[in-house]
Amino acid sequence: MKDKTKIIVLLVILIALCLAFILPNLTAENYRFFLSQRVPKVAAIILTGFAIAFSSVLFQTVTNNRILTPATLGLDALYLLIQTATVFALGSASILVISKNVNFLFSAAIMIFLSIVLFRVMLNRNNPNLIYLILVGTIFGQLFRTLAYFLLMIISPSEFTSLQNKMFASFSNINTNIVWLAAGIFAVVLIYIFRDLKKFDVMALGRDHAVSLGIEHEKIVRKTFIVSAVLVSAATALVGPIAFLGLMVSNVARQMARTHRHAVIIALSVLSSAVFLLGGQLFIERVLSFDTTVTVVVNFVGGLYFIWLLLRETKI
Repeated sequence: MKDKTKIIVLLVILIALCLAFILPNLTAENYRFFLSQRVPKVAAIILTGFAIAFSSVLFQTVTNNRILTPATLGLDALYLLIQTATVFALGSASILVISKNVNFLFSAAIMIFLSIVLFRVMLNRNNPNLIYLILVGTIFGQLFRTLAYFLLMIISPSEFTSLQNKMFASFSNINTNIVWLAAGIFAVVLIYIFRDLKKFDVMALGRDHAVSLGIEHEKIVRKTFIVSAVLVSAATALVGPIAFLGLMVSNVARQMARTHRHAVIIALSVLSSAVFLLGGQLFIERVLSFDTTVTVVVNFVGGLYFIWLLLRETKI
């Protein structure tokens, strides 16, 4: 099957899932209410899938490693620490907690700021080492997660309850204003990196080949890390942490693609991500009756896929 055909098939599946999510039980009397609830939820799922898949593909290209994703830098742990520390310091009645718009902007701003500071400090060295940067990010991620769990142990039970929904990705009760705000952020980021997308085809050859072919390697790496920080931070602040999604959909897209062109790989990855998230959410709502969350499904399937990747690489 040609790559264009695969993209069309995934697009048709995504449209079918969107219709299956939006159309059931709509009548002339209730369609306005249901559409106001369902359309933002579908938009949030697609935007999250786009952000995580897009950033993961570019991140893997510049690091030349198919197992690494922006989640490796501990942004999900930083999000959990921000939410926990805010409740611990200001209480669950603070506007930073109860206002979804303020909470989104506050969390995303801190995550983006700290990520960019880390990238600039580590990548402004004379010999920037991406593996060293990732190692530092992993250590900070573990530190953030440990501090968050420590705070969770000492806060009051009522405030802990207010944090439970933020510990897992959730597409329920999405705030429409947040969805369109996140869409605006993603659009700005896409415009920022769009002109350089073709250069990633050369970046995939490795640093030496890219430099010899006239690519400003360090500049593209910096832009990629900034884009990854913004997209993953905004997506995490929008719906919560999703650990294995980027790893899974980016590798599935690379296996599906019959070319190394990033335009095709990104399209397959984004569509696969949206299909998996939307299909998983439908399964949870219509089959499991909300007995679990989409995070559990993603982490279970993604964890198994990660183990399979490790075993496959070991055999090779």
